[in-house]
Amino acid sequence: MRSSCAATVLPPACCDLPAQQAFPRACALPPFLQEARRAYRQLFYTAPIGEAGISGAILFKETLYQSADDGTPFVECLRRQGVLPGIKARLG
Repeated sequence: MRSSCAATVLPPACCDLPAQQAFPRACALPPFLQEARRAYRQLFYTAPIGEAGISGAILFKETLYQSADDGTPFVECLRRQGVLPGIKARLG
């Protein structure tokens, strides 16, 4: 159990990482890890980060379609705080 929990914890400064970076040993992530990433992101996007002086957040495509437990999309959670959501575009 501890090793599973340790594998789902991201560094404190990272609020959105691609699956390959967040979980390097997993090729196809099982649903409980996908939910763990969503729950981890929820901690950041529902916290008062706008008050901390954060004005923008770069999101990955997966995050655009995720929502908080109350059904509010993460993009809307950020906008309500005055944080401008963006998307990471991969070129090449």
